[in-house]
Amino acid sequence: EGARRIAFVAYAAPEGARRAQAELDGAELEGSRLRVAGAQVRNRLYVGNVPKAWARRELEAALEALGAAGVTSVDLKLPIGGPKGPAAAGSSKEEGGGGGGHEGG
Repeated sequence: EGARRIAFVAYAAPEGARRAQAELDGAELEGSRLRVAGAQVRNRLYVGNVPKAWARRELEAALEALGAAGVTSVDLKLPIGGPKGPAAAGSSKEEGGGGGGHEGG
């Protein structure tokens, strides 16, 4: 039950991603602190500790409320080792995250 989701968030410009990382890393969201780090792909951030029940739109709204302007896309995923079964299988498609979970670049 304590599993959290992860997301990769893309920004329009590198300075937007850097500013968002500085603002969001350690910010509290529903009782947990977000973990934000630069991803391998330019203008993209890794965001950990996302509440598992959240949909992409909820995360986008929370990021904007915390001061992360300039988001161009959000790829929300279940963490590795997360729940298995039909509900988990439909989650990636429902959230619009079709990739294989690799950063590639």
